[in-house]
Amino acid sequence: MTAESGTTLLAHAIGIRTDLPVSLWIVMVAGAGALIVSFAALGSLWHTSKLRGDQAGAALPGGVQAVLTSPAVRWALRFVVLVLSAFVVAVALFGPTDEQFNLAPSAFYVTFWAGIVPASLLLGPVWRLVNPLRTLYAGLARLTGPAPAQDQAVALGVLPAAGFMLAYTWLELVYPDRAVPQTVGTFLVLYAIVQLVAALWYGESWFERGEAFEVWSTLLGRLAVLGRRADGRYVLRNPLDGSDGTPQVRGLALFVCVMIGSTGYDGVTRAQWYQDRVALDGSDIVTPTLGLLLTIGLVTALYFGATAAAGAITEHRDDAAPPTPEARPGTVLTRPEVRVQPAARRLSVLRRLSVLRSPAAYAHSLV
Repeated sequence: MTAESGTTLLAHAIGIRTDLPVSLWIVMVAGAGALIVSFAALGSLWHTSKLRGDQAGAALPGGVQAVLTSPAVRWALRFVVLVLSAFVVAVALFGPTDEQFNLAPSAFYVTFWAGIVPASLLLGPVWRLVNPLRTLYAGLARLTGPAPAQDQAVALGVLPAAGFMLAYTWLELVYPDRAVPQTVGTFLVLYAIVQLVAALWYGESWFERGEAFEVWSTLLGRLAVLGRRADGRYVLRNPLDGSDGTPQVRGLALFVCVMIGSTGYDGVTRAQWYQDRVALDGSDIVTPTLGLLLTIGLVTALYFGATAAAGAITEHRDDAAPPTPEARPGTVLTRPEVRVQPAARRLSVLRRLSVLRSPAAYAHSLV
């Protein structure tokens, strides 16, 4: 509970939360049934992949290609997003201390964090295109010269992004003062500094490996109808073709496990038994932290264990190479929980956003 507004902050960054509108057993039976049916159907009906990955898609007209690839358009978008980002940080640090009258928490947790999901699913990896950190890096790199360790970035995979995403989910789901504007501003400034320092050391390719929000947007963008073929042309495609073209990157499965695990923990905090045993007023930060880590660890163990079991089952087949956690990474994207659960978490933030219950307060924050 914040001193200024008296708003009780539970598992979400802003506002309050409610229980599911259906019984838990219905959710569990429906989820198990969906998995069993989908795997049975895939195993019996789809023996050979019919997807073409990055080779698929119908090319868009030349005029549209020219607009989408225009440097002027891209830099204009980057400039606008950079200005908006700087404005949000300034309002967070120097604006009203009450989150009811400061737009920064809602801009970060809702407009950005919730909006990046549908934007990426519709338009592809949009955050990579307009990422303000890339814009700042472009200016700093002119002063600092070549990155000393740019050849080492590939070896990192997306493991750094998994770590930064874990830090963000801890802020969103655990930290008691997460909705305080100054907390949001401080997090954004520190995050930007760490990212820029790492990029100056590893080169611009760091962002596609260590910038958590860009990695998330890029991963979701694989399911967009609008995509880019291997020849560089923008196309309209089957979203599953985009998923099939996901490159094998070290740490990708772990990154997805962090996303699913944090969403799972978000669901655990809805349970009455959890709320009866864990202080929700921010006085206990250790237990929620352990709960978040335990849930993510459990999801990771189950995923890697299932992958190992699948490898053991298929190792006797001459035509089946034992799968690894990073093999066929695009298949991770087609799992329903990867697409639905994080989106549901974002929508629940929207539904319980306190400023939506007080439009006048939100309008006041814009003045």
